[in-house]
Amino acid sequence: MSECSIDPKDVFISLFAIFFGANQLGTATAMGPDIGKATVAATKIFKILEQPSEINAMKMDKDISKKRMSPA
Repeated sequence: MSECSIDPKDVFISLFAIFFGANQLGTATAMGPDIGKATVAATKIFKILEQPSEINAMKMDKDISKKRMSPA
């Protein structure tokens, strides 16, 4: 027969690990809606940035269909 000896220090370490883990899980899940909103906002921003611009101020070519900024 083997005896199982449990050190009280190990019990307290286990309990504190459970308490701190539960606390951090609660904090992480509280930020879930904010993460969802940030994802939607970032998707909208990247869609705007991916659209090609009709303005080309750096290259002056003969294409009149492109919009340009006036130098004056």
